[in-house]
Amino acid sequence: FLKFFSGITPYFLEKPVFWFEENLRKILEARKTQSFFEDNALYLERNQIYNFSQFLRKLDEMGYEKVLRVSEPGEFSQRGGIIDVFPVNLNLAVRFEFFGNQIENIEPLDIRVEDEKKR
Repeated sequence: FLKFFSGITPYFLEKPVFWFEENLRKILEARKTQSFFEDNALYLERNQIYNFSQFLRKLDEMGYEKVLRVSEPGEFSQRGGIIDVFPVNLNLAVRFEFFGNQIENIEPLDIRVEDEKKR
């Protein structure tokens, strides 16, 4: 499951979803030497230590909009230790479950199922 997502910048917004899949290695390499990619691309893994508050700030800095419930690319929501993100480079939302500053789980989020639970 892809755990990379991009910031909301004109450079990334003009790219189709498959472009990210085809160029993931190049993007991850570019993050090491180019500040644009370091600032506008994030790669997270299960069991990784990542400061919870910093993650929320990073989403805001990358241009994501905080909402009550994600439904569109470019949005994120937070409830307790759970952060839902709808990356602009994916066709689905992603749920990050934190325990303190450790990412315990990362899973795809079916927004339709979430909407039905709310009814």
